[in-house]
Amino acid sequence: PLSGNTTVADLEQFYGIHLDADPSFTLARLLRERLGEDPTPGASAAFGRVVLSAREVIAGTAEQVGLTIEDESDQENRARWERPPA
Repeated sequence: PLSGNTTVADLEQFYGIHLDADPSFTLARLLRERLGEDPTPGASAAFGRVVLSAREVIAGTAEQVGLTIEDESDQENRARWERPPA
């Protein structure tokens, strides 16, 4: 897992990826902005092909963050599950 204090800029530079987010944000702040004030362990948010998940949450802050880089089939499967029922 990554530290929640890792910045978006550091993550993008290290992994050669792009997140549509403010580069100065920490991963903890990014998850809090996307998931709400009190993210739960296991909660995740997608940023294009990049999925960040709260691994360890202390006092409402994601201290440890998981990272998954999806391929196209993963994205298609996730899109199917996230669609609201007709």
